[in-house]
Amino acid sequence: MPAVGYRIEADGLTIAYTGDTAWTDELVELARDADIFICEATWCSNEEGTPPDMHLTGYEAGKAATLAGVKKLVLTHIPPYADGEEALRAAKSTFAGDVELAYLGMELGG
Repeated sequence: MPAVGYRIEADGLTIAYTGDTAWTDELVELARDADIFICEATWCSNEEGTPPDMHLTGYEAGKAATLAGVKKLVLTHIPPYADGEEALRAAKSTFAGDVELAYLGMELGG
C-alpha cells in the first residue's frame, strides 16, 4: 500500500515526516540531513506477531535517523495501549542523537 511522507524546508530548517510506513530505503532519503525527523514507531520495539510490511518499530525509526544523518528524532503514532518508553529505548539503541516522544500540543522548530 502506498505511504506518504513530507519534507518541508523553510528558513534554513528541514523537517521530515513519515505517515504510516514499513521500512524502505526511500524513508532514509526522505529524512536525509533533516533537522527534525518525525517518524512513526507504532510497534515500539516488538516485531513479533505484527503484520509484515506495516508500520515501524522504534528500532527501525532510530536506524533510519542514523542512516539519514538527522539531528533530532521525534517518535509518533504510538498507540495508547503501547509502551512509548519502550519505543524510545529501542530508537536510542540505534540512534545516538536527540530522541523524544511526540505529545499533544508539541511545538517543534528553530
